[in-house]
Amino acid sequence: MVAAVYAGTGLVGLGWAQVITGALTGALYWAVVKKYVPWFGIARPRWAEVRSFLKLSVWWFAWTSINRLLMASDIIVLGVVASTTAVTTYTLTSYSALMLLQLTSMLLGAATPGLGGVVGQKQFEKAAKLRGEMMRMSWLMLTATGAAILLVNRSFINLWVGPEHYAGFWPNLLIVLVMVQFMFIRNDAFIIDLTLQLREKVILGAVAAVLSIGLSALLIPSWGITGLCLGMVAGRLILTVSYPLIVSRQLEQPRRLPLRGVIRPGLVMALVFAASGYLGQLLTINNWAVWLVCGGACFGLALGVALFAGLNADARRPLVKRLMMVRTLRSAR
Repeated sequence: MVAAVYAGTGLVGLGWAQVITGALTGALYWAVVKKYVPWFGIARPRWAEVRSFLKLSVWWFAWTSINRLLMASDIIVLGVVASTTAVTTYTLTSYSALMLLQLTSMLLGAATPGLGGVVGQKQFEKAAKLRGEMMRMSWLMLTATGAAILLVNRSFINLWVGPEHYAGFWPNLLIVLVMVQFMFIRNDAFIIDLTLQLREKVILGAVAAVLSIGLSALLIPSWGITGLCLGMVAGRLILTVSYPLIVSRQLEQPRRLPLRGVIRPGLVMALVFAASGYLGQLLTINNWAVWLVCGGACFGLALGVALFAGLNADARRPLVKRLMMVRTLRSAR
């Protein structure tokens, strides 16, 4: 894509870059599957198998569409109700949050196949334990990355495109909270996918998408980007509450929300975000090297505070053990 831009080929060049990337990706995936999956090939399926797969594919397609709507409707609604200028400001301010959301999602999504094996073997107690670790790891990473964003995002926008494109303290904070909420929803959505019981998940996702769009459209005229974020958070609350209950039912666990278990981590996250957001409004960085140092230092400090202040010893021990395993593997390499 960079080469296409420098060559002056415009949107046509960018389109061809995507086509070439897709073709190479497909060819390489095909080669890997052919090498490592002995049964890979072509066979005539039975009608019952086709019907079962088609039914699952329809629900999967529906969820993919709803997921795209949940992630992309904010820009469309803001552009229709407000202005393209507001869209530009929102897009630039939320860039860091969305990038880190994708990175965190990729990191935790890598554990999904292993968890899928546990669920497939109906080891529900182990699956529930792994889900708890995944949620705590998500909380830990989101607290650290969210704090770094709140501290240096204003300076990042200033260095990148200019201070006039920074949305302000409250939009910046709410964008991070939208990221946090969506990540926890996505974690449970992954687990529901592993059970192959998608119907309830899809229906609730559609309701949440409609609520998010409607509430955002109502709040944007009065509060702008802040209203957009509030509408998104409020509309997705139905998923924040319902998806954990669905997962508990499918993993044969008690159907209740772990309210007591989220009080301490929630308070620590709130305090870390408040401190980082306040300091971020006072801090002005005019050099990319200093920006990197400050962002990295904030991430490390917030990670340590969250790990030791937000979790008790029993919850902290498995996370430290996994982090040490990663360090050991890197040293072995």
